[in-house]
Amino acid sequence: MSLQPIKKGLVAFILTVIAPGLGQIYNGQLLKGFCGFGVLLALLLLSTAIGLTHSFTGLIIHITLFLLAYVLLVGEAVFKAILQVRTNQRPRHTWRSYVAGISLFLIAVLTLPGNVPDRVPGVRTYKMSAESMLPTLDSDDRIVADMNYYRSHAPQRGEVIIFLEPTNNVLYIKRISAIGGDVILLRGRRFQVNGIVVSEPYAKYELGEGRAESGDFGPAAIPADRYFMLGDNRDHSYDSRYWGSIAKDRILGKVLYIYWAKDKSRIGRAIR
Repeated sequence: MSLQPIKKGLVAFILTVIAPGLGQIYNGQLLKGFCGFGVLLALLLLSTAIGLTHSFTGLIIHITLFLLAYVLLVGEAVFKAILQVRTNQRPRHTWRSYVAGISLFLIAVLTLPGNVPDRVPGVRTYKMSAESMLPTLDSDDRIVADMNYYRSHAPQRGEVIIFLEPTNNVLYIKRISAIGGDVILLRGRRFQVNGIVVSEPYAKYELGEGRAESGDFGPAAIPADRYFMLGDNRDHSYDSRYWGSIAKDRILGKVLYIYWAKDKSRIGRAIR
């Protein structure tokens, strides 16, 4: 039995895995290669347009459709490569084939980086590296964030966001606890905004209620167009109590949900 069909099929398989459509170009099918790549790209753009990956269920649907299209593209490339050997067809490769192959590879590298959620424009994944947001987010939780949300929405109290900390430009995940114009006061387990005690079911305190805490803050007025950030794990959070409020241009995105966690019961949990 000749190994040539297997070798050619394996080459087509590897090329298509490296860049969708590259296996078809290897088989001399330039148009089919670009059409196949275009289908995958269209799935990404469609997911963005309808906000499919903004929920965990939508993310699963997106991944399933994307992988199904990818598998079909790989299978077609392998089948065609083997068929060409068995029917003694030799695809002609001209300079157009090499230009098309290199172009497709570069496009794939630039448009399909990272893991699956990161392949959708406007959505990014992050990994928690600290416990400052317990119990909402645990260390090593992996979350999905909408990086376009604040282009059309004003940040609101209670939203969990990704932002750049103002002193060292470090990426942080915290909760917006007050906005410009608010007057705040934090005493023990009581957080007041404009003289009203805020209900914070997400906040975690370890020290006894009514005691003087190192994290106490205020009263303080938040400047206009600024945002005061607090970690949910109040006794173990380096936040606006230490480095002040932030401007909107430092806000990168809104945290949507947990897509992976050590505690499997947390997977898919929406962040509120």
